[in-house]
Amino acid sequence: MARYIVKRKRRSEEMHLVSLHLSFNYLTGTIPPSLGSLSKLRDLKLWLNQLHGEIPEELGNIQTLETLILDFNELTGTIPSALSNCSNLNWISLSSNRLTGEIPAWLGNFNNLAILKLSNNSFYGSIPPELGDCRSLIWLDLNTNNLTGSIPSVLFKQSGKIAVNFIAGKSPVGVQQLLQIPSTESLIADKLLLQGVWQWDCCSLSSASSG
Repeated sequence: MARYIVKRKRRSEEMHLVSLHLSFNYLTGTIPPSLGSLSKLRDLKLWLNQLHGEIPEELGNIQTLETLILDFNELTGTIPSALSNCSNLNWISLSSNRLTGEIPAWLGNFNNLAILKLSNNSFYGSIPPELGDCRSLIWLDLNTNNLTGSIPSVLFKQSGKIAVNFIAGKSPVGVQQLLQIPSTESLIADKLLLQGVWQWDCCSLSSASSG
């Protein structure tokens, strides 16, 4: 039996809803644009369903939104620019969909962003160096996309630890570029087209662990 996200609720309920968790329910259909009217919503978790279509621009109306988890669906299109209004986001997880386009540079404006997972999609272009401005970032997962170019060194300028996953990149990456990352807690770089001579310096990687 097909299951759908209810598109309308009583207005009084909409005003007070702060968390909407409908994951692992095999929901079908599209994400209702009307969710953008949930002005108090902080957490939206719809992962592991069968949702298709684009991520509604209307979600950008929810300026209280802190967590957006839409992994393991069949979503298409690009990351909507309206989400740039959701400056309180600290967790964005859109992995294992059919999303495309370039990774937006405006994500670098999210000071609270700690987790960004965009793996297993069809994003293309280069990794925006603006992500290095996300000083709270502790987990960055961009594996299995169509990204090109080098890994910006500014991604690792934050003072805390960061775990990164760049599996299956399409462009050459210098070995020394990876080894000179000062604040990496976990570095996963399988299936990259690595270039250069391996010169291991355990002192410079005292805080890193292999994937």
